[in-house]
Formats: sequence, structure tokens, C-alpha cells
Amino acid sequence: MLKLVSAFALLVGTLAPAASAHAAQPCSVENAAAGQLFATLQEAVDAASDGDRLWVTGTCVGTTIIRTSLRILGRDGATLDGAASGSVITTRGGITVTLRDVTVTNGRAPFGGGINAGDAPLGLDRGEKSGRVIL
Repeated sequence: MLKLVSAFALLVGTLAPAASAHAAQPCSVENAAAGQLFATLQEAVDAASDGDRLWVTGTCVGTTIIRTSLRILGRDGATLDGAASGSVITTRGGITVTLRDVTVTNGRAPFGGGINAGDAPLGLDRGEKSGRVIL
């Protein structure tokens, strides 16, 4: 069930990394509309057009700033891992972002360690998150 959050700020607290018995699959992000494949989510976001769908596979490590309306869709246990280096996902401006079937983990920031949506509407659909949520 899609939950659209249109709060002034959606902040997800610092999330601990999940333990894994096997090595994580490397990050791969596909923008099928553009026919492009990227090694990081930030590269895919930077190249995306308004309204694009980005398909994420594996574990994407690092923080991502989004400035255009997008859908980020996970495949096969996709994970966005902030590597404890800031908010995993930060949105800017009057955009709408939807996260579906992704795990957001290992963010670290005073506000919005997992997701810092600012004033942007954010849809969360079948994603996994844990920790503190402040609306």
C-alpha cells in the first residue's frame, strides 16, 4: 500500500547496517527509459529526467541528493546504504519521490539520517526501514 507523506520534513533516524552472511551484490541502477545503466544511485539520479523510474539492484553505498521527481524501485532485495556518511536520501525543491521495495540503512545525520525529505512529498511503498521516525 502506497503511503504518500507530505510533511514539512520526513526524518528517519540513524539506521544500523544489517548483518549479512554473504557478500553484498554490487550496485546497479537502470534507467530503462533512457537505456542507461549506472554503478551508483547518485550517477543515475544526476542523469535522470523528471518522472523517470530507476530500477536498483544490489547494494548502493553512499548518499544521494535528488532534485527531480523520480520513482526508485528495488529488485531482489535492493539496499541503499549510507555508509554512515550522512542522510542516505535527501530531496530538494518541489519534487515528488517514491521509494518502492528498497531497504534504506546505515544513514547518519543529526536530522534525517535515513531519509531527509525536507518539504518534498515522499512515497514509501513496501520498503524496509527501522529506527526512529520523526514527522
